[in-house]
Amino acid sequence: MKQLSNYLVIALCLLLVTACEQETVLSPEQASTQQLEQIQLPENAPDFVVELHEHLLNSNGIEGRSNELSVYEYLCFKPDLSTFKTAIEAVPGLELILSNPLLPVTVFAPTNQAFAEFLAANGFASLDEVPFPLVNQILANHILLGRKDVEWLKMYMKTLAYADCDVRGRLNIYTEVIDPNNAIINGMVNIIRGNQFVGRGFVHVVDKVIAPSTVLDFATSDPRFSTLVEALSCPDLGIDFLGALASEGGVFTIFAPTNEAFDNLAAALGVSSVCEIPAETLTTVLAYHVKAGVSLASIKLTGGRTLQTLAEGLTLETALDGTTLTVVGGSSTANVVLANLQANNGIIHGIDTVLLP
Repeated sequence: MKQLSNYLVIALCLLLVTACEQETVLSPEQASTQQLEQIQLPENAPDFVVELHEHLLNSNGIEGRSNELSVYEYLCFKPDLSTFKTAIEAVPGLELILSNPLLPVTVFAPTNQAFAEFLAANGFASLDEVPFPLVNQILANHILLGRKDVEWLKMYMKTLAYADCDVRGRLNIYTEVIDPNNAIINGMVNIIRGNQFVGRGFVHVVDKVIAPSTVLDFATSDPRFSTLVEALSCPDLGIDFLGALASEGGVFTIFAPTNEAFDNLAAALGVSSVCEIPAETLTTVLAYHVKAGVSLASIKLTGGRTLQTLAEGLTLETALDGTTLTVVGGSSTANVVLANLQANNGIIHGIDTVLLP
């Protein structure tokens, strides 16, 4: 009888140990972690969804304030974000990935009113009428890898969207932080409810859909190019630069002089404003900084390129001087100080000198 009692005690201990082990394995965070590799994306999931999945798999060690509420679940609780949620559900695999609370991601969520304005401005009666590739690009343009509160939104940020003009060129957005909870994106999109801590990421509610950036968006948003924008707006120019740079049909590589570069030119010419430069001369100088028809990232320029510019018969030469990309035009040489500002219709490289033919 005593031996039977001993067997019962041993059996009970084994059951307790097994139960504890099972409880450890099935804890919420560990269970979610184990499920990551079991996620099966649909075969037609777009590239940015696949990249989000890979990011999720490689982010297990990141700590979060909450491992329970996911981005998608957050949207389910916000009636004023229902159109954004519906758009997410239309992209294969995106709802699945954004439903995981372990995903460290930053999402800009446009309100229903923002979507209504976007649809009306682009001639769509409803979300169903938006072409699927554009839906993909728009949604990807609202997602950043990693968790970034408003104060971490520093100037140019790469989204998950790709530029139409370069299949591997990630689109940038330009952000200007106003205060710890508010920022302006591309000079026109306002964060109206920032720093919504969701799972291991952030949701920032915005008042407009963030359309794919144009090179003009960057020039007009970035205060370091304000003199360039002034020059492009001078009267009697022979080319409508502003109209061309905002166009969806054109593709451009632009070497954009900074304000300091224009200040140095104005001092050398003895003028107080770029618009005092004769319009014909200014037209040629501005056209001399533009290569049309192609979007060339810096890596494609470092080996040395001869570029035909918009200025008829005038070319630029690029070269790598040590670690600095340089652009040579006529008797002037400029250093690239802001490289690879990727827009949907081209790319900007900020330079420290105005190039003269």
